[in-house]
Amino acid sequence: MDRRTILFGSLGLALPASAQTAQTKSLTVKARGGELADTTLYTNSFAVLVGITYPKFPDNLQIPQANADVDDLKALLVSAYGFLPDNVVVLKDPQATKKGIEKALAALADRNRVLPTDRVLVYFSCHGQTIKTQDGGDQGFLIPVDAEIDLRDTSNPVPYLSECIPMDGLWRYLEACPARHRLMIADACFAGLTIQSKAFPKPSAATMKGFLAVPALQAIAAGGKGEEALVLPGLRNSAFTHKLLEVLRQAAASGDIIVTSLLGAQLKTSVPDLILSRTNGKLKQTPQFGSRGTEGEWLFVPMSATAAAAGGGGATEAVIAPGGAVSTAIRLELTGIPAGAKVTVDGAQLSGNVFTDDIVEKAKSLEVAVVATGYKPYVHTVVIPRGGSVNHAVVLEAKFVRLDLVGIPLTATVTIDGSRITGTTFQDSIEGSSKSVDLLVTLKGYEKYSKSIVLLTGKPISHEVTMKLLPKPKVTDYPNLKEYLDKVCPIPSGTFQIGDRKKVIVRLSEFSIGSTPITVSVWREYCQAVGLPLPAAPSWGYIDDHPIVNVSWNDIMGVDGNGGFCGWVSNLVGNRVILPTSAQFEYAARGGQNGLTYPWGNKLEDDKLWCSVSVKRRSTAPVIREYNIFKNTYGVSDMVGNVWQWVYNNYSADTLSDPSKDSNSDPEGPNSSDGSKLARGGSWEFSYKNFLPLHMASRYDREKYSDGGGFRLVVRSSH
Repeated sequence: MDRRTILFGSLGLALPASAQTAQTKSLTVKARGGELADTTLYTNSFAVLVGITYPKFPDNLQIPQANADVDDLKALLVSAYGFLPDNVVVLKDPQATKKGIEKALAALADRNRVLPTDRVLVYFSCHGQTIKTQDGGDQGFLIPVDAEIDLRDTSNPVPYLSECIPMDGLWRYLEACPARHRLMIADACFAGLTIQSKAFPKPSAATMKGFLAVPALQAIAAGGKGEEALVLPGLRNSAFTHKLLEVLRQAAASGDIIVTSLLGAQLKTSVPDLILSRTNGKLKQTPQFGSRGTEGEWLFVPMSATAAAAGGGGATEAVIAPGGAVSTAIRLELTGIPAGAKVTVDGAQLSGNVFTDDIVEKAKSLEVAVVATGYKPYVHTVVIPRGGSVNHAVVLEAKFVRLDLVGIPLTATVTIDGSRITGTTFQDSIEGSSKSVDLLVTLKGYEKYSKSIVLLTGKPISHEVTMKLLPKPKVTDYPNLKEYLDKVCPIPSGTFQIGDRKKVIVRLSEFSIGSTPITVSVWREYCQAVGLPLPAAPSWGYIDDHPIVNVSWNDIMGVDGNGGFCGWVSNLVGNRVILPTSAQFEYAARGGQNGLTYPWGNKLEDDKLWCSVSVKRRSTAPVIREYNIFKNTYGVSDMVGNVWQWVYNNYSADTLSDPSKDSNSDPEGPNSSDGSKLARGGSWEFSYKNFLPLHMASRYDREKYSDGGGFRLVVRSSH
């Protein structure tokens, strides 16, 4: 092992001669001036840092900041507090298993590696849970990454006993550690830490020297019993660790030695203040600190500590590089810089995230400034001793507004200022101190929910949305549809000869059919009810009492045959409303008379239909009129010659002449290989005169529509 000696501030880090042949690298913390001059504070420093994000847990139970917590703490310990990287064990997903954590803690009891004059730090950023024992007491656990438990269930202690690490077990590992000074920091929900709180004024050099002679087994917990360890928007670290790092960085910059009780006292006030400012007083978290039956104090000794901080006068020493040469280089590496940010160090813009310089002074104070869109300007002073290297995590405070919505149904559509959002959280970066947003929540069957909400920078707002059910629609809400349904014509059951080529007798049950095709006014009510636009208008425009055109079979029946216009009407009336079958259409059109070619007889008569031999028509006609119309004995009209009318049947090669091939009783037509459908009755264009006879039908794709095609309804019998 190479011999390494580093002097810093008024404290020196030196490798003792006895350690030159040891397997563990060591770095001795030794005061170089004042009342503690030549006092060895610690012969070496060890740390186990555990950060768990819980990737297998639900999103609301994951801790995404945990990795940054341990990374930033390690960087600070190594750069500013005399820890060698080889002596800092970091366990993150997936290494932070129960076995992995216990193995790392057990290694701290190795007396060939850890000496009584060393210090040991154990840190957790993870979940903790407190379970009631059979005797009514509390038992705390830390939750490793491989624990198969439900954090929300605290009624059964068995899974915790087998899957998790009990706090008593953690204490036993630290009690077995030979280092005189041991400290546990738990950034976790209250996990049953048993400690006795105490606080000291800022200690003198003599007091600190006394601390070194007695054991210290201490702990700092992120919060009290029943409190959650909080994660706040805009922070790289959890709330507790954010303040922990802030205090330690300030001490490193000023050269103050911090004892654990003073660190705990600062966190006990600064963390609640942070929570209060960020949550508007709605949440609470108060760190706890104390000792477990010991009187000593674990010391955070910064490398930039001044002689006065160590207890007397003196000057800052140089850093001695391996080989004895004096290094004049300093290095500053910045982390946490967002893309596109402008970074300056002492006024000079930085192109990357690393600043280096050669200095003649014994330490240099650098001003770091970061400006990034959506964040408040960041200015921080970093002190680096000559020859030193510092990793500094930049924590930017976002200039953001956030809205958390509560009570949103899963299938609702949520828009903020007209833009749709996914999930139930809206967050935006702004330049001012507040922003007013317009919230709109829509869901089929519910009234629209709209609200203007003022959001304040950096203060998340929770807003509860209450959706009100719309009254169930009734047929009477749609007067044109109701009038149409009131006028449907009942068709009695009976038999008739279908088609003209084969003498096939078909039996039909009674049914009711619309007296006319569906009109524009009825279809308009449907579109307004379900939020659809009207179809493309024909050349003559839409006229309310004319048949609706440009609608496909799918528009009428739905892609699955159970939706569309007919599905809407069926839901309103509580009965099956559908297109007529080909057989029903032909039977109703003949008005109870077999063998008719047209609804009125066997000859084409101009005055009985709108499609004319003598006059070229240029549009549809009103369904109720006094001219060119025929109403048969059943009361139905316009069965031919105004618009083609969709029927329910599929197409097949035999359909045109014999739609009953599949059955002679209430036939619905054969199965179709390509999904084609039928339309009957011809239209206002005389060019289709060959399809006017009642036994004729035309094949169309179910998605086709035209300005000559419409439909009428059948209300099915209960059979």
